[in-house]
Order: sequence, then structure tokens, then C-alpha cells
Amino acid sequence: MRIVEDKLAIYELIASHPPSADTGHAHYRLSAYQDDGVFDRGPTLGGAQGAREIAAFIQRPEHEAAIRGGLAHFTGLPLIDLRGDQAIVTSYLMIVHLDHEGAKRVYITGALGGNA
Repeated sequence: MRIVEDKLAIYELIASHPPSADTGHAHYRLSAYQDDGVFDRGPTLGGAQGAREIAAFIQRPEHEAAIRGGLAHFTGLPLIDLRGDQAIVTSYLMIVHLDHEGAKRVYITGALGGNA
């Protein structure tokens, strides 16, 4: 039963990312991440470390402008590898940002992964 409960908690955490990111709900993100949490967007995009920095990340003016412009995050169902009290979680994330000028763009998706 513990495996089912642990996986459900991880599913809920992954599923909470899009609504909190798309609404700028920093208080929720502060409660969802650990002090040693890492928000890693790869080597070419900025990230954040620690619950406070991660929560502040979605309050940046650039992110708030993206929200006003129609920013939308979508996550895939995560693959969860439970290893005792640790988990390796991999999930895909797609970010849609409306182009109000109608220009074509190429969007890149990536994977959210790490220890939970």
C-alpha cells in the first residue's frame, strides 16, 4: 500500500506544476518544494535551488508577462522508479506560449527528472 501512496503523492506533485506555474501561485510552490529542491531547466535556461528561490522564480516580471500572454504548461504522466525512501521520476513537460502576432515558432519540450 505504501508504494501506491508514494506514487500517488508524486503524481499529484507533478500534476500541480502546470497550474501553479501558469497562475504564479508562489505560496503553493513554496510549500511543494523542499529546501534542497532543484528546478533544473537545463544548461541554457535559468533554474532555481531551494523552495524560496523556486517560488520566487515564477514571480519574476518575465514570467508574469508570460502568464498574461497565455502561458500554458502541460506535463506527461511521470515514470516513477521507487527505491526505498527515494524515487527517480521522469516526466515530460510541454510549454505553450501564444504568439499574438501569428508568427510560426518551433517549441522544444524536455523532461523533468530527478530524485523525489
